[in-house]
Amino acid sequence: MAAPDNAVDKTAATPCAEFPPVGPMPGDVEGWWNGTPADENGNVIEDPALWPDERIMEHPRVALVATDTGAVISTWDRLACGQDDAYQATVQDDWPKGAIVIVDMDTNDLLGTAAGADG
Repeated sequence: MAAPDNAVDKTAATPCAEFPPVGPMPGDVEGWWNGTPADENGNVIEDPALWPDERIMEHPRVALVATDTGAVISTWDRLACGQDDAYQATVQDDWPKGAIVIVDMDTNDLLGTAAGADG
């Protein structure tokens, strides 16, 4: 699958560990894509090489997308350290129907399901 037109060079910036606070976004959920990497004492781990979940570095730009409408619920861009308001999802036929999915914004790869149609 070709990278979307809005793909970003992942080597151009140092990923941020924390996102600025944002208001509640209807349908958004928490997970590895928007969590703050921390050590066992709760201290923020600033160095990406030490982040405990390798998915954060593999997929620093993630969107949550409603598969029934294609609506982007939220984006989490660790390279820009915030939201990517320009991202537009390209829903794929093999994505689960009636779900909120986790998508790599640069490759359009399905990374998982964040919630089903009823949750």
